Amino acid sequence: PEEVLTLESRARPQLAEGEVLVQILASPVHPVDRLMIHGLYPLIPDPPFVPGAEGMGEVVDCGPGTDLEMGTRVVLPMREGAWRTHLAIRADRLSPVSPTCSLEQAATVRVNGLTAWLLLKEISRLEPGEWFIHSPATGNLGQYLVQLARLRGVRSLSIVRDVTRIDRIEQLGGDAVLTESELSRERVSEATSGADIGWAFDGVGGDLTTHLAKALAPGGTVVCYGAMSQEASHLRVDQTIFRGIKMQGFWLSHHIRDWPQSVLDEHIMELSELDLDIEVSARLSLSDWRRALLRDSRAGLGKILLCPDIDSKQ
Repeated sequence: PEEVLTLESRARPQLAEGEVLVQILASPVHPVDRLMIHGLYPLIPDPPFVPGAEGMGEVVDCGPGTDLEMGTRVVLPMREGAWRTHLAIRADRLSPVSPTCSLEQAATVRVNGLTAWLLLKEISRLEPGEWFIHSPATGNLGQYLVQLARLRGVRSLSIVRDVTRIDRIEQLGGDAVLTESELSRERVSEATSGADIGWAFDGVGGDLTTHLAKALAPGGTVVCYGAMSQEASHLRVDQTIFRGIKMQGFWLSHHIRDWPQSVLDEHIMELSELDLDIEVSARLSLSDWRRALLRDSRAGLGKILLCPDIDSKQ
């Protein structure tokens, strides 16, 4: 990234009919950003482009013919280039958030929050009292899953790599937590009091996919939404033939591609009204983008937010 990214100053954009000016307040360093910068993401704008797969900000100026009011906090569309101080954009492409929503939650709700929400509500349709297993539990999306599941009465079995992170998941209301080295049918049965698990949400890939599948009841489903290991997800032949385990992918962009803006806005507003605990390890200014990318590449450091209006003190 250091070879292709530069920080530039540009003139303040002029607003056209239906546009507003958004001051960007926070944008997370997201795995999608890395893929786009390296040219590996399926949807890549023509270069040069501004990274920033998701972000949030505040309306600070309104062009003619807009309904949004000054001061409204909004979530940007995906892949709109949030690593900047200001963005001129059509008002009808923005999703307002609740005034009570924290900056951290608003900055991460568009991708990870909405993905977790849909995995629970529309993909698995888990009912209160039913179990799922997932990894990585301590990532931003994993922590969304734990909290949203608790609010819905759904039971979570969270898999972590680092034993020191168990307390964090328990603090969020996780029902059971195991480390990767403890992931066996016996330990899973103990953790869930023998309950059947029908769904696994996998953001790691590689061998862990197979281990998650072992925890599922016959006919269960592994949903792959990421590949942090950068290895292919796979199931064993005996899992698919004799136990009927299925594997499917989930890509947020594909799932919501036909949604009207009004439906997206409803989901974003509903999520923003929830009081969730979003873990952020650092808030850095745009001028610290090199440091932000370096920190984000190190496992276990948590979510990094680029906040254009602050001077970095970390």
